[in-house]
Amino acid sequence: MSVQVSLKKQFFFGLILIIILLSVIEISARVYDFYNPNCKFIDSDVHKDISLDLKRQICFDNTDIKFEENPYRHNVPNQQMSTITINQFGFRGSDISLEKEIGTYRIFLVGGSSVFGVGTIDEETIPSHLQIELESRFPNKNIQVINAGVPGIHSYTESMLIENKIFDFDPDMIIVYDGWNDIQRPFDKYYIPGEFNEINNYIRWIVKNDVIKTGKVILKSYFSWKQDNFEIDRNFDATLIEEKVGSWKKTWIKTCEVSKEKKIDMLILLQPILGSSDRNLSEHELSNFEFYHLSKLTEQYKNYYESLTDLNDHCSEAIDFRNLFDGYDEAIFFDEVHTGNLGNKIISERISHAIQHYL
Repeated sequence: MSVQVSLKKQFFFGLILIIILLSVIEISARVYDFYNPNCKFIDSDVHKDISLDLKRQICFDNTDIKFEENPYRHNVPNQQMSTITINQFGFRGSDISLEKEIGTYRIFLVGGSSVFGVGTIDEETIPSHLQIELESRFPNKNIQVINAGVPGIHSYTESMLIENKIFDFDPDMIIVYDGWNDIQRPFDKYYIPGEFNEINNYIRWIVKNDVIKTGKVILKSYFSWKQDNFEIDRNFDATLIEEKVGSWKKTWIKTCEVSKEKKIDMLILLQPILGSSDRNLSEHELSNFEFYHLSKLTEQYKNYYESLTDLNDHCSEAIDFRNLFDGYDEAIFFDEVHTGNLGNKIISERISHAIQHYL
């Protein structure tokens, strides 16, 4: 009997020690994550005027965004964070109605993380700046700009989002702002709407877990270390570039033709990336340009530009934004493609000029 009691005590104390150890690890992981949030913009000169606390919060909120991959990648609706609001329809920003108000000119801005506004608060995304810009330029018009950006999507999934969801909202104009996710994506994955393998699903579950942070911190640290140390991950593969561009063009020709039938204006904007404009890069930008070996990628990016002529025959307009930041010597990019508040303002102003004759 005494042996059984002793074994029970040992088991109990062992269990307590395990719980204490796991608690210490979890607390340590949370402390480490707080001081090392692993977001590219934390130390960027683009965000030099933003407080460290706000940058940390933006970073945490971006990490916590939840997505669904079926039937194609999209934001989970009804997410409310300190710096990010995702409404009942999965669009970033305040709630809207499915039915368009009479007299409203409704614009959807579609794209990946650059449109969504990774690294910025709700009020400083490209669509938010565009809303303010258009209200100022057209004070007598009721214009509504909707942020339909989804981090990680490319032209194929963007077209699915447009044809299966956005058309239901009776848009007057759809503006597609993309290019980066397409040129980066392997050709053999172009027609895959989402990543469904079990390993990726487990990784997503760990990263999005709001209760236990240890796994999330370990994974974030590993991927950051891998990106910094594996040269092969940073070398752009130019093989099959013509096939990539062909798929991109084919997708937008199809969707533009459908939009035309529905009497919806549709514009395709080839987005700028770090190094695509003629400007003096900041110290941090130059470091990123060299670290990510972007000279080869920017050279291949011109293949997308050469497709714009064909797109102009099917879409309302296809516009080259690659050189949008020519002459701007201020810091614009905090990584290879994402822009800070200044860059987002410049982009919105250019879009406003591009679409003014449609309004």
